[in-house]
Order: sequence, then C-alpha cells, then structure tokens
Amino acid sequence: MSNRSDMPSAADHDTPDLRPAEWLTGNMAHLWAEPLGSENLARRLRVAGVDAHGHLHVTCSQAAYRTHLRLLAQYVVVRLNELVPTVRVTGIRTHMRPVEILVATVDANTDHQVLDGVLLETCHDAVQVWGPEHPVILRHTAQTPADQFVADWAAQHTATTAGTSAPARAVAELADHGRHGAKATEIRDLRLVTIDRSDMCLAICAKNHPIPSLAQLAIRVGLPVRQVWS
Repeated sequence: MSNRSDMPSAADHDTPDLRPAEWLTGNMAHLWAEPLGSENLARRLRVAGVDAHGHLHVTCSQAAYRTHLRLLAQYVVVRLNELVPTVRVTGIRTHMRPVEILVATVDANTDHQVLDGVLLETCHDAVQVWGPEHPVILRHTAQTPADQFVADWAAQHTATTAGTSAPARAVAELADHGRHGAKATEIRDLRLVTIDRSDMCLAICAKNHPIPSLAQLAIRVGLPVRQVWS
C-alpha cells in the first residue's frame, strides 16, 4: 500500500520539454551520486532532463526511492549547484517510472467491448504489480482501427480515473519510411522489442488470423506476451 504522499498527482505526470542534463552523464555521473550519498540510490533514479525553469526531472523506479529523493531534494539542489556552478538547478521534480505495454494488433474487425475489457484488465493488473502511482504507457503502431481505439481508450480512461490512479497514455510508434525505406517497419518493430523494450506485450488477435507479427517478434526475444482474441 502506498503512502498518501506517494499517490499520483497532476504534477507528477507533467511532461514538459526537457533538455538533456549532459553534466550528469558519462564521466560526470559521480556528480549525481555524491549529493545523494549512495551509488545504489543513484542507479534507481534516472535523470530525465532539465526544464526551462531549471528544474531537474527525475524518474523513480519505486515510490520509496521517490520519497527518499524528496526528503533529500533541498540538499541535493544546493550541492549540485556547488559542484557545477554554471548549471543553476532551481529544484527537483519527481516522476514515477511508467509501466510500458506494447500493444500489437491485426488489421481485422475487432470487438470494441472486448478491447475495452482487455485494456481495463491489463491496466488493473499493472496497478496490482507495480502500484497505482506508476503511469501506464500503451505503445502502438498506429496501423489499425484497433490502434486508434487504444489511443481513444487511454484518453478516456485517464479522464475518468483522474485523482485515483496514475494516467494511461497512448504513444504512436511510427515507422520512419523516409529514413529507412522498405525496411522501416522491420526496423521500428525490432527497436520496440529490444532497444525500447517494454515491460510486456499485449497481443490483440483475431480468429483465422496469425498472431500479429510484432507479437511474434516479442515472443522470439523473450518479452512477456499476453494473447487475447477479439
């Protein structure tokens, strides 16, 4: 059970435009661990970037780490500004690590009632495993009517559960045909199951149709796949 202070709020899930905090990467990574006082804690807090107001945005893997960082925040800001005076950090904004679900669909008629139930159950399961403070990202390829339903469903679900659960956000992962030509879809799909590996794949299948190729690829690389027939 999460503490009240760790329940989601609108500020936790704002995603402003961020510039990379290059001064905390590579050989300079020790500048992040030093004010935290723990390399172990530093490894569990990912610096996402800095916003236009100088706030350092940090993604936390667990609610306990976020609580710890919030307690240390004022000291960390002061120490970072001492270590790197040119940076001028003004504060720290914390975000919970999202649960990323890759949604693979087929270009066939799908039952929207079934889709609604599957998406609701999947998000509910994510809450049970990771906790209600973790937002859910539904990654889809924007190729089928079912993908559009996923996008619409995420927006509606977030609106109706605001204040009680973290948001669900749909992200369209488009193939870059201009850059990769005929291999664009293949390259995009490989990236989604390896480099940008999600926590699981939800495969929406149709009778008399093969399992979506993206789900087949996920199975081959060992990504957990849940198959549902619509």
